[in-house]
Amino acid sequence: MMPLETWLSIYASYNSAFFPAHVLFYVIAIGAFVFTLVKPGAIADIIMKSVLALLWAWTGVLFFILHYAPHNTAGYTFGVVFLILTIMFVTDIFLKKLDFDPKYNKNYTYTGIGVAAWAAVLYPALSLALGRTWPSMAAFPITPGPLVIFTSGVLLLTLKESHSWFFGIPFIWALIQGIGAPTYWGLYEDYSIILLCGFAFFVAWYYQSKQRREAKKKG
Repeated sequence: MMPLETWLSIYASYNSAFFPAHVLFYVIAIGAFVFTLVKPGAIADIIMKSVLALLWAWTGVLFFILHYAPHNTAGYTFGVVFLILTIMFVTDIFLKKLDFDPKYNKNYTYTGIGVAAWAAVLYPALSLALGRTWPSMAAFPITPGPLVIFTSGVLLLTLKESHSWFFGIPFIWALIQGIGAPTYWGLYEDYSIILLCGFAFFVAWYYQSKQRREAKKKG
């Protein structure tokens, strides 16, 4: 693990380089999510997938490859992994496997809203409360931690049809940052990454398993 000072310096250089893009992406991400909740349908699906693809591509290239990798070559691997999910979202614009349907199950929808709200509001608030300062902190929605939480929350709206593999990459990063950052650096707000993404991954896995059992009974 790199020293905490190096990790925070990566945040600082990255945030300083691209601010105020954070504000623009914040508005775009929340706007797309709200539009999906209020006006679900084909247009909302395209917008939400496009926005998620944009956020994951930006973070994969500009955070990991350009800012993280010079300090740790694992950044190239992380960047590629983030770009894989980018490709998955772009491809699904045409394949139409993901269906963001907030009306299908209110429990999933309310949970998804709560998880997304944590990423956008409560995670940065907790970070500030624990002594983090701008620009040396994670920023929603274009740093890895808040992004994987937000994505997991949004994906909870897609469980009308089970696509648990989309939860896989956010969960992988949640394991890395959600365990490593609190353990080695004392960034305790990052426990929420593994808790929330892990919960979303479990819900998706459970729902998919339930669908398979029901399909076997019918067969």
